[in-house]
Amino acid sequence: MEFMATYCGLFMGLGFYLFHCLANYVRIGLITVFYTMGVMFIFRIVGYFVYSADSIIQYIYLVGELATVLIIGFILIENSEASSLKVDPV
Repeated sequence: MEFMATYCGLFMGLGFYLFHCLANYVRIGLITVFYTMGVMFIFRIVGYFVYSADSIIQYIYLVGELATVLIIGFILIENSEASSLKVDPV
């Protein structure tokens, strides 16, 4: 129960925050995803060296996290003005 409450609550809260950012603050949302995926990438590598447990799933996650960090980093660099990423409400 603790696992579900902790991680479900964390991911749902982060998800709701990112939906809020999608409507109002795209740049802040991208920075949040950049940091989150970047730290997950770093600690997945640290975990590999600490536990030496590897599987195809872990490598898929590692590649996905790296790709996300690279794509969002490129987007943030190319669109350095916050106003250029502002989404107008529909």
